[in-house]
Amino acid sequence: IDCITCERKFEKASTMMKHVENGKCIPKLTAMDIFVLGQRLAERGAPCVRLGGFFCPICNRSCMVLSELIQHAEGDECSLNVLSGPLQELISLLKMDFMSMAMGHAF
Repeated sequence: IDCITCERKFEKASTMMKHVENGKCIPKLTAMDIFVLGQRLAERGAPCVRLGGFFCPICNRSCMVLSELIQHAEGDECSLNVLSGPLQELISLLKMDFMSMAMGHAF
């Protein structure tokens, strides 16, 4: 799995997202920053996120931290998929927002 903000590769998407949430590739970036970006995406109608947090559209499990939702999808609890469908779309939207931030564009 490619990192959404740097060139690193990871075995699991949840590990990649924890790397991003812990500011490993964007200094001072935190899980709260990802939450805030998620809230902006929720206002734009993005999947797997609503005002108040991230959620599984299949079993409705709620998570405050995106890496937890991704970890849920990697498990056997439900059929949410990381590599396709709504969660993959949300991750792609976050990646586009990070690219816009890197280029100096405001949301």
